Amino acid sequence: MAFDIEMIKKVYAALPAKVAAARKLVGKPLTLTEKILYTHLHADQ
Repeated sequence: MAFDIEMIKKVYAALPAKVAAARKLVGKPLTLTEKILYTHLHADQ
C-alpha cells in the first residue's frame, strides 16, 4: 500500500478550520464524535 504523505499533510492541515466551522455552526463545544462526523461531512472548497 502506497502512502501519499503530501495528501495526508493536507488533510490534517485542514482539520482545525473544519472543526472551527462546525463549532460556529452548532454554537457549542463539540464532542470528539461530532468533530469526526462534521469534518467528514464538510464540503471541501
